[in-house]
Amino acid sequence: MAVLVQTATFVHPKEKKPSNSPRKLLDEDDQEKQSNMSDKITAQVETICQTLTSVESRLQNLENIFERASGLEKSISNFGTELSKLNNKTKEIEKGAIDEKTASDANTAMALTNTEIEASKKKEMTSENKIKELEDKLLYQEVYDRRENLRFFGIPEPTSGTEDHVPRVVHKFLKEELELEITEDIEFQRAHRIGKKKTGETRPVIVRFLRFPEREIVFKRARKMQEETNVKVYTDYPKEIRERKKQQWPRMKKAREEGKTAIFLKSEPDKLFINGHFVLK
Repeated sequence: MAVLVQTATFVHPKEKKPSNSPRKLLDEDDQEKQSNMSDKITAQVETICQTLTSVESRLQNLENIFERASGLEKSISNFGTELSKLNNKTKEIEKGAIDEKTASDANTAMALTNTEIEASKKKEMTSENKIKELEDKLLYQEVYDRRENLRFFGIPEPTSGTEDHVPRVVHKFLKEELELEITEDIEFQRAHRIGKKKTGETRPVIVRFLRFPEREIVFKRARKMQEETNVKVYTDYPKEIRERKKQQWPRMKKAREEGKTAIFLKSEPDKLFINGHFVLK
């Protein structure tokens, strides 16, 4: 008997194609935005955590500072207590109401106090010396800044109502009285009188030369001819330097009268040297 086998054919359901509908695209965009938002929130949380860690560290530093301040306050309080005790012991010594051991302890404490006072005086003196040294450096720098200057005393000043052309008057003095042949080549940065104008008085003139060698030529010539003219020419030193040189002048004059070599330094013109040895003020 023949058996008929019927073969069943399985038909797969029709696969759906991916949909590109607007709704599907919006869902993908939302997912991307949510992912970006999540990353931003994570980054902000990390930043906040770092900030909190920094704040915590600073708070810890503040706590350490407060602890040190508290310790310092206790030390100051203890010092005050000890000082009070010392004062009480001193009073007892004055009254003669303590025994020899207590007096010895008080004397020891007073000796320590005197030592501290002396140490403080030495520190103060050291600080004053450093300040003086800095002031001198600034003063000598000012001397250097004025190296192109000269002061002229006795240059005639016109009466009121007449124009006072200072550079022209100075050039005339250089040419006619100092007899300098290079007068026309000498240039000034500026030339002016100093002080308030007073009737019957001639104000000094300060001249700042354009070139230092020309300043030196004029100064040396004026010193050479100082007996032949009524105009006196001096280096333009700061007031404090002039006062210091004035105090040293009697020593310099005496040394020169004795045939010794006495000079002031150019860079530090208040320092006097006699026969090569520095003379203390």
